[in-house]
Amino acid sequence: MKCSKCGMEMEDHAKFCMECGTKLEQSGASGGEQVHSLAGWKDKKNREKDAKMKQARMTEKERLNQIEQKMYDKQDEFQPLARKKKEGEEEEKEEE
Repeated sequence: MKCSKCGMEMEDHAKFCMECGTKLEQSGASGGEQVHSLAGWKDKKNREKDAKMKQARMTEKERLNQIEQKMYDKQDEFQPLARKKKEGEEEEKEEE
């Protein structure tokens, strides 16, 4: 088998060219994204890593939004209590 990029002769079972690092085409290769060099493989892995990190950031952002929403919900629950407490304090001052 010959490397399609540099023409170096490789063994039939080789996956990458030992000279330039290009991924060698295998007969009966499966579908999906083709990676043609070691650098391309690293780029693919970096894209996958970036996608996972972005998903993690979005998940964290969603969690923070949920916490913030719960805080606002609790605030709505406690506002009437705070008003009653304030009214009670005002009544005590009037009684004095």
